[in-house]
Amino acid sequence: MATYITISNTGPSEAELNAGLVCGLGALNNDEVRPRLDIDVMIARQPDVFNLFLLALIDLKADTTKLGYFALAGEFASMDFPPLSGTEPYLALLEQTLYRKMQAIIREYDRSIQPKYKAAARAFRLPYWDYFRPRDVDARFPGIKYEGRRTSYEYDFRMPDILNVTEVMIRMPPYDHLEMRSNPLYSFKFNDKLNLDRDWNKANLSNFNPGRTVRRPRDKHSKYHNVQDLSEVLNSGREGRTTMMLDILNPNSSRYPDIGDVASDRVLRTGDMTRTILSTGKPASYGSIEALHGNYHQLIGGDNGHMGHASIAAFDPVFWLHHCNVDRIFAIWQALHPHSWFPPAGRDARGRPLKPENEKDLLPFYRHIDELGPIYYDSDWARSTEKLGYTYPDLDRQTSPRAIWSGVYHRYIWSVRRTSSSRFYRPPSDMMPLNLNRAQVFQYQDPNPRNPGHDSHRPEYTRAGSTRIIYKRVASYDSESITLTTEQRAAQDNGYLPAADNELDPYFDREWYIDNVVKRFASALFLPPIQRFIDLTPHRNALNGPFTIYFFLCPKSRFPDNEAEYAVSPYLAGINHIFAAPREVCDNCGEQDAAGSLASDTVPITPLLLDYMMNGTLESMRAEHVGPFLVKYLRWRVVYAGGARVDPRDMPNFELSISAKASHDDGSTTYESYPDIVEDIIYYAS
Repeated sequence: MATYITISNTGPSEAELNAGLVCGLGALNNDEVRPRLDIDVMIARQPDVFNLFLLALIDLKADTTKLGYFALAGEFASMDFPPLSGTEPYLALLEQTLYRKMQAIIREYDRSIQPKYKAAARAFRLPYWDYFRPRDVDARFPGIKYEGRRTSYEYDFRMPDILNVTEVMIRMPPYDHLEMRSNPLYSFKFNDKLNLDRDWNKANLSNFNPGRTVRRPRDKHSKYHNVQDLSEVLNSGREGRTTMMLDILNPNSSRYPDIGDVASDRVLRTGDMTRTILSTGKPASYGSIEALHGNYHQLIGGDNGHMGHASIAAFDPVFWLHHCNVDRIFAIWQALHPHSWFPPAGRDARGRPLKPENEKDLLPFYRHIDELGPIYYDSDWARSTEKLGYTYPDLDRQTSPRAIWSGVYHRYIWSVRRTSSSRFYRPPSDMMPLNLNRAQVFQYQDPNPRNPGHDSHRPEYTRAGSTRIIYKRVASYDSESITLTTEQRAAQDNGYLPAADNELDPYFDREWYIDNVVKRFASALFLPPIQRFIDLTPHRNALNGPFTIYFFLCPKSRFPDNEAEYAVSPYLAGINHIFAAPREVCDNCGEQDAAGSLASDTVPITPLLLDYMMNGTLESMRAEHVGPFLVKYLRWRVVYAGGARVDPRDMPNFELSISAKASHDDGSTTYESYPDIVEDIIYYAS
């Protein structure tokens, strides 16, 4: 029998690492555990670390071995979409590969400079992109609050700027001079010599740029990201997605107590999604971290961008920061639910015991080789981030789930409206936008020019969204935290922030949701008196590849004219992206299709309903007002990757339901389902 042997303190050999063994940076740094940081935080606080990170990424992209960028990204296309724990060894492999590149780069610097970069390499951990951390102030995006179908918010939740500039300033060896280089985080260029046409056609990728990765492009020939549309879609649905994340994480909620409820968006059969609520009074679980992850793939990539298609998503550099944040959210959930793990396995048709999900190999990642061959990671071994040498600031030095939840809740609840007055709070100090105007990487005026007169200017975004960036950041932030009373702080720890007078808002007695794609039921973690959901469950591989369901709340006369306008429509309530690879390139997807696997998700629609209250179209969040409103205004469309529209009526096993979470004066909550209006919604939808 093979013996599971952990890595010794001396670390693995170079031969083992070159063969692809995954050990994590702890094993390469005397078992040190360091936090991964949001990328803007790394830029501001660890300029030397970030400098090395960029140089290592440049080298990795040029590497054509099996541990080069192309090969590592290509692994994702062939993976069988493991549970969330499968991302841990995958990210750790990239992390340790970059670290090893750093060691070679450090040796290229003058000896007097090497010590600071050696210290920087020890501190390096892969950065993440926190979607719900503001990057700037004064965002404007599609909405219905004001005339012109635009809205605004005090804070801007666009993608970090470092991901959208084509050039950056890097301190180069040997003498640490600051020089301009192409930004390795902007895009990935495919090698023309690789002859990828056959693979491209097999995966139905004819509508995607074969030369380089792009985000939300106008068409497949675009060379640059459509930054304007990207910023608008990230801002316009952010409030609902924040609600969804907090719902999932909430340790006091009965909605997401099990790992199966958060780690996958898949279900195996259809059924009445309202049945659980009606029979038990408790919520079913339809949203998931997996679904949140898939939706961000579509938000970033759009219908023609690489991030939206499972076969090629990992080639875009933002993929790694996105997945690092997904890993972070899952790590927080695990810390908040320490006793929840995979259930015992059942038996097959012949009565033989099945292998537990947590003991299944996370192929192709292995952590040791003995005389019988590789010993692969499984979910049990990957459960602890510290084994791989990293943690997250949300977990660092926190000792109890209560303390962790209080911190997480405090960092995000400020940006979610809790009353019909549509009041937001200010961010706490550790969530204020960072002033990066003086960051080393953006100092395009070279203070030590190689050539006299050298003058580089900061790239700026154009309205068309090509390559130029405009910084409107305030000079500095003396940030002001949310001021809470003792009672409010206690209530916050219990999972909600009540109104200041501790009375329920009579106009905001529900929060509403649309549950879409993949059968699971999203919860509304927060406690405005009632929350509503729209649940729908299509066949996961109904369209043989990724597809997106768009939900709108608008009169028929205001419906977007074409698919290209869906994502930036002011009436878009939310999306559900089915992040599935074509059967031809994913064996597991074929098995799911044969088994009738389904997918589910939830779209919180409360933010858009509140906007309709502000302009007088909707009287309140009470059922007697929202029910008829949804019958009149709720519509949806389905778009296949590449931009082709699909008639929703042609999708098998498609279910839709409306539900709500109501809070009462005594502090109790009840869950409600509204099957009586679903038939009318479907009848009037067009």
